[in-house]
Amino acid sequence: MTASLAELQEHFEATIARRARIEPRDWMPDAYRATLVRQVAQHAHSEVIGMQPEGNWITRAPSLRRKARPRRVAARAPRRRAARNRSPRARPAT
Repeated sequence: MTASLAELQEHFEATIARRARIEPRDWMPDAYRATLVRQVAQHAHSEVIGMQPEGNWITRAPSLRRKARPRRVAARAPRRRAARNRSPRARPAT
């Protein structure tokens, strides 16, 4: 005896309303299962990355704002380079 889709959906909704546990082999809507699989995959990925030495670096990766900063600094680089390449005679004595 197979239950209709409406009965399965109703049973699923009742299980959620009771705050009961949904087991992996229980029937659930396809969108719910897809979201659940995605969340489990993200959690597993974060667990793996957390164990790797570069895990700490990834959390400190530059933001877009921080990545934009070197462009402003790079604009000043030609002046610095010119000052650095001057001959020692041209530098004022201090």
